[in-house]
Amino acid sequence: MSKDQTKAWSLDVDSLPDGYVPLEITAVIKCLDEDGVVVLVLQHSDSLNTWEALGMHSAATDTLRDDMKACFISSEEDDDG
Repeated sequence: MSKDQTKAWSLDVDSLPDGYVPLEITAVIKCLDEDGVVVLVLQHSDSLNTWEALGMHSAATDTLRDDMKACFISSEEDDDG
């Protein structure tokens, strides 16, 4: 992925861990369309195929779901405390 591509996406790739090199990108972008309706736009780098983009989104979904679950206390844990 070229620096120009990351600039077009307005991404801060400098926050990657040391030694990581960005190869591809896929994104879900929340937009307001010309009619004022909120829509989701899917974009990915040109050389990323649909299956790879789907896999990246699936992995991100699993990670976000785990993070969200960690924010909740189960009723059993609540009763013990």
